[in-house]
Amino acid sequence: MGRLWQTLMLSQWRAELAWLPVETLIHNQQQDYYNVLGICDRASDCTPFVEFMLAKLREALEENVQTRVKPNVAMSVEMSV
Repeated sequence: MGRLWQTLMLSQWRAELAWLPVETLIHNQQQDYYNVLGICDRASDCTPFVEFMLAKLREALEENVQTRVKPNVAMSVEMSV
């Protein structure tokens, strides 16, 4: 269900979301993932799942921004001369 939600809905909305390592984050928190699915099943409400996945997407985006290579300032100055 999680992969379908991410790949179909989110990647159609924003293609870059298909490339986020959300599955890795979920794998590292697999018990929480299954707990949320159980809560949703018992309550017949997918809101906790959506909130959980949105939090994982946010974490993946933040991680991506933090690990992104920063441009070399000296190189930028040299190229503009």
